[in-house]
Amino acid sequence: MGVVKVVSVDPANALGLFGEPSPNNARVFMPVKESGVAQPGAMMAIGDSFLGGGFIVRNLLEETVFAPTWHDGKANVLFCDGHVESPTLDYLFVNTNNAALVRWNRDHQPHRDHL
Repeated sequence: MGVVKVVSVDPANALGLFGEPSPNNARVFMPVKESGVAQPGAMMAIGDSFLGGGFIVRNLLEETVFAPTWHDGKANVLFCDGHVESPTLDYLFVNTNNAALVRWNRDHQPHRDHL
């Protein structure tokens, strides 16, 4: 297991379930509609939070922030279709193959430009 770098997320370009900025208030986000998730069985909705807060965020290796040691190096993740998996932390936060990256994005695209 490696160390993670917290990357800033521009909410206006969030591709997960963070939502879209409200037309009335840029600080308020509208929920993503069910129809807005291309592959619900492949899209992570929520998971163990290692940095605090109520959501899981993809981070990259670089700075030591937190090195979780529970779950045998895995995280519990709930997908949009309701099933649960326990992928390894390396698969979640380090792996940059397309199969790993598309799970973070509601359009089921890898979006390498966001790495």
